Amino acid sequence: MGDENETDSAAVLPRLMETAARLLDEAGELEPVTVDLHLHSPGIQLKGGSFRSIAAARSAIDRIGEVLGVPPALKPVTGRIFSYQASGEWEGVPVHAMALTPPGPNPFLTNPATRVTTTAQTAALLRSLAQWAAGLDTARVRSLIVHEDKDGHHVQICVRNEQDQQGVAEAVIGHLPNKIEHHGSGHALLPTGHTLRIDTV
Repeated sequence: MGDENETDSAAVLPRLMETAARLLDEAGELEPVTVDLHLHSPGIQLKGGSFRSIAAARSAIDRIGEVLGVPPALKPVTGRIFSYQASGEWEGVPVHAMALTPPGPNPFLTNPATRVTTTAQTAALLRSLAQWAAGLDTARVRSLIVHEDKDGHHVQICVRNEQDQQGVAEAVIGHLPNKIEHHGSGHALLPTGHTLRIDTV
């Protein structure tokens, strides 16, 4: 029985990755979004870029809302910060799409970097990493995040904070070329050649 539960747990992340990829396929080309896959309560979060205004990210949230069949809503967060969000389900998986107003002026808003990624490439990366993800010790993984930035895609994995943080991080990433610090954070090189950032939380 225990082995079956471990197998089911190990399959959650690859399933989430494929589900997120199919959602992006259905949505088509979007403004840059961060794909955040949560394992504790399995779900998908799609977020507008950190340095982008709601106006810049709105079309992506609107389109995801269309795919989910729910209208996005503007909601207050705190002070002058608002979120524009849509929540629903895709293939039985909870999905939350959102963009936040930046907390203050940022040069990236007036001088945005030229985008070097596409939504189709994000979906392809999720699929390319599914086999690697299937071999992870997911009992210690909280989330896997795919970011788009000015240099392309990079991936972040958040692992549970335990006493042996370095050991936990090393156990999760296995034999990937890596540099892990004593506090459990670091970087590794994924099979696709992309950078993986490891954070203990």
